[in-house]
Amino acid sequence: MKSEDGSDSRCDPYAREALRTTRLSTLLAAVMAALVPAAVPAAKIWKSVGPDGGVVDCIAPSPSDATVVYAGIANGGIYLSADGGATWSSANTGLANLDVRSLAVSPSDPQRVLAGTPTGGFLSVDGGSSWSAIATLSGSAIGDIVFDPASPQIAYATGSEGMLAKSTDGGATWTAIGANVASKKPLTLIIDRSHSATIYIGTLDDGVYKSTDGGASFTAQNSGLGNLHVSALVMDPTATSTVYAGTVDGGAFKSTDGGASWSSFSFGLVGTDVAALAADSFPTIYLANRSGMYAIAGGGLIWTPIAGTTFVNALAVGPGSPGRLFAGFGHLPDSGGNAFYSDGDRSQPRFGTGIHGVPIVALAVNPFAPSRVLAISSGGTTYVSEDAGGSWGQVQLVGPEALPVSLAFDPDEQDVVYEGGATGVHKSNNGGQTWTFAGSGLPDAAVRPVLPVPATTGVVLAGTAIGVYRATDGGASWQATNGGPAGIVWSLAAGPGRLWAGADDGVYKSSDQGATWTRSGNLSGPVRAVLDSSVASRVFAGTDTGVFVSSDGGATWTPASGGLPSVLAVHALTEDTATAAVIVGAFPGVYESLDHGSSWSSVGSGLTNPYVQTLALASGGVLLGGSQAGSIFRLAAPPPTVERGVVDRPPVPQNARRPISPRP
Repeated sequence: MKSEDGSDSRCDPYAREALRTTRLSTLLAAVMAALVPAAVPAAKIWKSVGPDGGVVDCIAPSPSDATVVYAGIANGGIYLSADGGATWSSANTGLANLDVRSLAVSPSDPQRVLAGTPTGGFLSVDGGSSWSAIATLSGSAIGDIVFDPASPQIAYATGSEGMLAKSTDGGATWTAIGANVASKKPLTLIIDRSHSATIYIGTLDDGVYKSTDGGASFTAQNSGLGNLHVSALVMDPTATSTVYAGTVDGGAFKSTDGGASWSSFSFGLVGTDVAALAADSFPTIYLANRSGMYAIAGGGLIWTPIAGTTFVNALAVGPGSPGRLFAGFGHLPDSGGNAFYSDGDRSQPRFGTGIHGVPIVALAVNPFAPSRVLAISSGGTTYVSEDAGGSWGQVQLVGPEALPVSLAFDPDEQDVVYEGGATGVHKSNNGGQTWTFAGSGLPDAAVRPVLPVPATTGVVLAGTAIGVYRATDGGASWQATNGGPAGIVWSLAAGPGRLWAGADDGVYKSSDQGATWTRSGNLSGPVRAVLDSSVASRVFAGTDTGVFVSSDGGATWTPASGGLPSVLAVHALTEDTATAAVIVGAFPGVYESLDHGSSWSSVGSGLTNPYVQTLALASGGVLLGGSQAGSIFRLAAPPPTVERGVVDRPPVPQNARRPISPRP
């Protein structure tokens, strides 16, 4: 055997040793390479990134644990705080209806929670980590739900559509009670802490009813009650014969004889509506309405304004003396909402963070600076992110539209962005900082989509309730187009040399920059999203019944449903050219296709509010989803996990000799 220098290694001991060393080094390198941890692709996870806010309809602190609080968001589900309201996190797993109207926490177990929605009740036995539907409350619109403070296995639920029920097993099963009261459409319920068989119920139009036998029978208690639409009740914890009632438009009333008689008690209040009542241990009684928050000491005569906010929907007091006061507020479009708490003299309300219940109706990425993203809420607030959706701040508390619908950056003019909404079109020339009205010539109808036509100078389209309108001067003046839809236009999209409109009655196509339109195929509407996909060379349409695809320029449409849920209302379509993915945002969920729409799969995990109504791709291919009442989600991949390599060894035959280790 010749070595590299030509000598015979069989005769040269030094050469033999060098060759042996080389072989050992090569083998060792191979073994070490196999043992190097290998990167394993990690699953993509949706992260809730804000903004903070949401209409809080109910709030429930644990009676036994001052750190635990639950909040119910209109169409946004349930949020849990484990630090007394300072920070919040979503707790929606298993919650089939996210429009949470009422919450109750067991007095003896902060892990046991009941939730009421317009379609039934839900129970959690693990502190909100998971929820299960309550079969015996299915289909009932639950307005209020309350645990018995003395007997935690007993609970009551009311429903404004005519339901009153009782549970004797901690909320697991329910039976109807009080048929005469149920027919009066009960709204709210309180229990006498000193005698828990005594129950008061406020009804929609028939005042207050009282039971002293645990709901077996009820009698009306309306003497002196000047308004019978009772929206809130509370009892003085130190004198349980004193009861306060709030009405929808008749102010507050007070009874000192257990409801036998009532007198008006609205001195000091601004407004005649009462949304919520609560009491602490001092006792101080709290009242909230559209105008603000008020307090009165037990035995006092005049309500005094306290620090808070307007449009408060819910009040509750936690355990302790006097206990932390919690408030939930919000009313769109007037107030975006959130939750806050106050201690001591209630003079310093503190807002928590982490409630992400803002209804986001549109997202738009600046094409000249794709890390900059704008978002608008259905309440009219404009938000901006400068880091591809990683964090959000407010541009304007009140934007140009009180009821906005769409946002669109001009792809050819830097920092020009359009907003469509209830009053028409507004335009910004500075990236959304300031706006001017740009709706001259538009009909007196809401504008939904706005499309600045690519590769043109000033051509803009607007979808209205009576068809497509067009401007050729950057929105200064508008004219009706020809041949297009006559009804609501839900979506507009651009493709190579053609434009698309999704309308109430199907899809329309234009080949002359939107001046004229023709019906494209026989797809029925409403068509809420259209995508002329460059990665799939097909056109996609999203409807209330799913996704449809055309491979012949819109002449024919076929369902593209492989892997999609059977019930799917599509609200948004986009594509990622880097991954060749067509992406759908829908009620419920986000899905993608990598094979031109032949098959679909769910995108990521962790989408705690799956009702996605807008999508956008920011810089770096970051996918953003705006949800109905869940703020914004950002799809991010966590750092890859690693696996230590394993050296594959061939199996040793049973009759083979095993190698003998050399002696040292």
